[in-house]
Amino acid sequence: MTQKILKYLTVGWHRAHDLHTAHWIMLGLISLLPASLATALTGFVGEHSAFLLFAIFLLCFGTVSLMILALLGHPQKVAGQLSHEIGNKNAIPARATDDALAKFPLTDRIYHFRSDVNFDRIGEYLIKFELAFFNGTGERIVIEKVSGLVTCDPPFNEFHLEPSYMAANQTTTEARPLDRFGVTVEQRVPRELAPLIIQKLDTGMPFSFTLTGLMISLRPASGTASFTAKLWHGISCEKNRNYIVCAECVPMSGRATAND
Repeated sequence: MTQKILKYLTVGWHRAHDLHTAHWIMLGLISLLPASLATALTGFVGEHSAFLLFAIFLLCFGTVSLMILALLGHPQKVAGQLSHEIGNKNAIPARATDDALAKFPLTDRIYHFRSDVNFDRIGEYLIKFELAFFNGTGERIVIEKVSGLVTCDPPFNEFHLEPSYMAANQTTTEARPLDRFGVTVEQRVPRELAPLIIQKLDTGMPFSFTLTGLMISLRPASGTASFTAKLWHGISCEKNRNYIVCAECVPMSGRATAND
């Protein structure tokens, strides 16, 4: 039991230098109660030396603080690290987690979670699709190129769009591990289609684009084999006051899932 407490105190001491000011304040408030109770009990049994009471308070306060630090750990530490340090043999090694993820292909670990459509340059017959992804892999991912076609859904399906391409101002060329990244796709629209899109926006009528023909090529920074990111089936657009509301088009149900 004594060795267990000493391990908690040691781990808590190692955590102390990582703690921010706000965390110290919260920790002090939590530790104040047991330290005050121990001091009050000492005074109740007849010991009234101010120095001794103060020493007991500091001892209890420090001990409780270090044990709480050992139990909770620093918020930015990984979950299994503390358990390993205090002797928990059941902690899952990080390599085992990486090996489990490696069973899934890279294309399943790049998640397309948001889409926005920018119509600011519709007067120049150009729209932009701003696609947001999450890199769920443990390595850097290179954004190679954008190709393929975006198609219009009814009532604009009679218009055939030119091949899509990556925006010239695309500054992100690599995605960091376990982080979000964006790809901006520029799309030219026919001269006849632009005023119809503007009319739809002005009247608040929804319309949509299909992304099944669009291809975003990616590859691991450490390799040469490319793969294609999985994209939404399509994007619906509707102007709500001064904002363009974009949503995912789901082909099976025919409904759109709102994209806040």
